[in-house]
Amino acid sequence: MPLKKTHYEVLGVDPIAEVTQIKKAYLKRARVLHPDNNRGLSKKEADKRSREMQELNIAWGTISDEAKRKVYDQTLVQPKDSSTQGFTYQDISEEYTARGDSIKRKGPEFATKDEMEIRGIAKLMKPIPLTLLFVTVISVLIVGLLITGSSETSNPSNQYVPATEEATPLKCIAIYGSVYEDVLCDGRHDAKVWERIKAGESCSRGLSEIYASQIGGKYCVVYSNGFSK
Repeated sequence: MPLKKTHYEVLGVDPIAEVTQIKKAYLKRARVLHPDNNRGLSKKEADKRSREMQELNIAWGTISDEAKRKVYDQTLVQPKDSSTQGFTYQDISEEYTARGDSIKRKGPEFATKDEMEIRGIAKLMKPIPLTLLFVTVISVLIVGLLITGSSETSNPSNQYVPATEEATPLKCIAIYGSVYEDVLCDGRHDAKVWERIKAGESCSRGLSEIYASQIGGKYCVVYSNGFSK
């Protein structure tokens, strides 16, 4: 079974590359895998690109952070002591995420006495009560979604309306995972910036707050149609 790619292999860069080089490689690959470029593809190919985009974002989220990158680089050194035998790069790639989660060694698991008792009780339970519980939970969730969706669409105060019809956004940005880039508003963009705020300030009603250090700080935006965070 082939080993999973390291974050550097996913990004297509050398492990000793500078952050600026890695960012260029990330943006280049992200533009290719962006959902806007998946139109017209088969479902299989679109799903494949979606998975690759997720892997790319995880890799960038780790390598772009100096502390996380240092920890991750240490995991790429093959352990030699007997206590870590059987621990491979594939285990590292599967257990280590962009959030800096701790690495857990995989191994055989044995059920405890308590777990065996719980499993025995579960087998004795009748399926009908479980089915009713499942149907009840699903029904509550559906009703909640319908109420929430209705209140949002019927309440225009939740939508941002510029002061004048002639008002124009401060700028437009494209969003590639955790990277923000200034773009022209008459081209493809993921969000329009209507306000720039300082620390401690809040956005006007109907605007979403984002922090984009690469392009200047905290902004209040309206996401473009079809964009999903």
